[in-house]
Amino acid sequence: MRSDDEELVFGSDNAWADLGYPDAQERKVKADLAFEIRRRIESLGITQVDAAKTLGLSQPKVSQIVNLRTQGFSVERLAALLTRLGATVELKITYRNGAGSFRVKAA
Repeated sequence: MRSDDEELVFGSDNAWADLGYPDAQERKVKADLAFEIRRRIESLGITQVDAAKTLGLSQPKVSQIVNLRTQGFSVERLAALLTRLGATVELKITYRNGAGSFRVKAA
């Protein structure tokens, strides 16, 4: 139960931005990619050992990604790992002023 002295504050969709990290957007993208890698491994029904073979990583590195610990992995590397798991990764660029958009796709 909330007391009258407490203030309820709603966060954004980026916890790292809410916490003030200067690289918040990169951290969110990396976490999103790692989450998708975890989901894909689970949907394939493979072990981390099997995933490691497919990805060309050690099992501890796969465990690190599956547990959303992305330090030492770039956005590009995580995206490449997803493609090794059969995903198509798209980068969509849009402009706030409505000046257009385009996509970059890796399969």
